[in-house]
Amino acid sequence: MLLRVALVGVGVALGLWARAVAAASGSLSFASRTSWGTIFLLVAGWSVMVTAGVVLGERRRSGWLLYAVGTWLFVRELANPAVEIPLAFTAGLVLFAIGPALVAHFFLSYPTGRIRALPAAAIVACGYVVTLGILGVASTSVFDPAPMGCVGCPDNLLLIHGNAAVFDRLNLIGVRLGSAWLIFTLAAGAWRVISAKASARSSISLVALGAMGYLTASATEYLTSLDAGALGGGSQNLVVWQAQGACLILLAAAVVTDAWRMRRARRNLTRLVIDLAGPAPGRLRDALAQQLGDPDLVIGYPIEDGQRHVDAEAQPVDLPPTDGRTATSLRRGTAELATVVHRPGILNSPVEVDDLIASMQLGLENERLTAEDLAQLADLRSSGVRIIAAGDAERRRIERDLHDGAQQSLVALLLSLRLIRIGPGGTAPELQAAEDRLRQAIADLREVAHGVYPVLLKEAGLGAALNALGEERPVSVQLASVRRYPDVIESSVYLLVARMSESGPTTVAISDDGSHLNSLVHTNGRPGDLLDIADRVKTLDGDLNITVTGNEVVANLVLPYAA
Repeated sequence: MLLRVALVGVGVALGLWARAVAAASGSLSFASRTSWGTIFLLVAGWSVMVTAGVVLGERRRSGWLLYAVGTWLFVRELANPAVEIPLAFTAGLVLFAIGPALVAHFFLSYPTGRIRALPAAAIVACGYVVTLGILGVASTSVFDPAPMGCVGCPDNLLLIHGNAAVFDRLNLIGVRLGSAWLIFTLAAGAWRVISAKASARSSISLVALGAMGYLTASATEYLTSLDAGALGGGSQNLVVWQAQGACLILLAAAVVTDAWRMRRARRNLTRLVIDLAGPAPGRLRDALAQQLGDPDLVIGYPIEDGQRHVDAEAQPVDLPPTDGRTATSLRRGTAELATVVHRPGILNSPVEVDDLIASMQLGLENERLTAEDLAQLADLRSSGVRIIAAGDAERRRIERDLHDGAQQSLVALLLSLRLIRIGPGGTAPELQAAEDRLRQAIADLREVAHGVYPVLLKEAGLGAALNALGEERPVSVQLASVRRYPDVIESSVYLLVARMSESGPTTVAISDDGSHLNSLVHTNGRPGDLLDIADRVKTLDGDLNITVTGNEVVANLVLPYAA
């Protein structure tokens, strides 16, 4: 508070001094060319400075930039013979043209005061090079007041070597480069407004009215000064000066309006009441987003001792954000309640954060516990899916071992037995009986191997495997799609059909709605226990409904899959 009072005091004193200098300079100052010009100068400068003091506590960088704009309005009046103080006169010469660069810096970095995009940083840097470097320091270093016609001017403390030709050349270069720079800056400002997210556009648009208006007036000043070769040499400069002042007053009003809107949202937080009686996940986020005017706001809750963050529906939240948004940690003591990812310009001060925690602590705690439970449930389901997949892989291995190991050994033994029967004494009935039993053993082993996990299911898909099953049992298959699905999905459907077809004739109708595989299995007979398949389906987040009517059983299986 003391800093703000001091800054306002400095602004008042500087403004009164600048007004006195302008009034004493006659027509050399735009402010003295009309009866109300000096009053207009004070209104423009003080409105910007007071606004800077208002927002300085919450938006420190932006506040200082805005204060610099107000200071410049008064300092440039000091480049005047009436000032009589060499240091003030030199400061006025150096800073005379820096205003557009300060306004562009403020606008392109609003509301945080930080420029994150490299192109915007380059534009601001070029603005300072032109306005402060060329038109300010470089031109001042070769400006010798008395020989160059500034009769009665104080000494130029930055003078290195007076040279009128170089001074004129530097001014011409500065005006040309400044004209081009201002055009690029206006394009960048327009693009920032157009490309801003909906959550930030309302805040930026208010400030854009004043800032873009001022930069447009400055561009007019530079373009009309091209023929004269020096800034301020155009015929419309008084009108331009008035337009610049009006736009700065508008800019100050826009910043105050935006600050008032954000403070009103912060006050509303203290009245925010969340119904904790069974709230739906995400309700707290929706309420907070509405209060802060940021529809893209995200609340991330810490789980696993803060190693990762999830939202109310247990979906991962990336921290820190990578899209230019800001993350604010909400803590009670050393414990983190949540992290809010929001647009820049809100929750900038500790007071705002404390108000938010005080009004929403219970809701945050409740939703964090719910999110943690949902995350644990998702982890359990994921573990179950991995266990099912591992079980299917193990069954495939067993089937492969039976096919390539025991079955091949029995087939080799059968061939050897046949060779013995072809030889002398091979007509013994015992050999024939042994061969029949061996053939039956091979058939039984094949059936066992096929029941463990059919090879066709992995190699050719669900349709081919069910059709092969239909060659052995009375199974009729109607398959709407021949596409492949995840292994655990196909194996679950196959196991259900195989289990139900053991009891009698079975019909299968399989359809796909784009996100779920729907299987309707109908059999005449009572299948065995399907509890293990029901547990499998539940783990896969699916649904299995079984209806029994007399001797008929209908199973409706719905399994989600990633499209």
